[in-house]
Amino acid sequence: MSALFLLAAYLVGEVFYRRVTFRETGLEIRKYFKKTEFTWDEITHLGFLVLGTKVYLLLTTIKGYYILSNNYERFPALLRELCGHLGADKVDEGIGRLLEHPLHNHKPIYSAWIAVMVIIAITIWRFF
Repeated sequence: MSALFLLAAYLVGEVFYRRVTFRETGLEIRKYFKKTEFTWDEITHLGFLVLGTKVYLLLTTIKGYYILSNNYERFPALLRELCGHLGADKVDEGIGRLLEHPLHNHKPIYSAWIAVMVIIAITIWRFF
């Protein structure tokens, strides 16, 4: 039981700790135990993939590629900021439609609440 709790705590921390920070010189992507920084010149392309209500941004850089999803808070603002800094030559054509009609993904929030309810139900069942 405690192993499941630790795993759930790690996953919740992973989701809530993700941050994308814009700077004048570049971009910083932070995850739980990892921080990656690069300048705007190091970004070579911004692409995207839409699967249902899920949107993935593929940020290609000279250091590799990074995937950002619409699970990030304020995703439309994030997308607008990226497009503004990169310019039209580095951005896929279809991203304009995505800016006009952003897709919101609420499934992780619903899944988290269902998991909380299941854990509470199991805990109550164990005590009674």
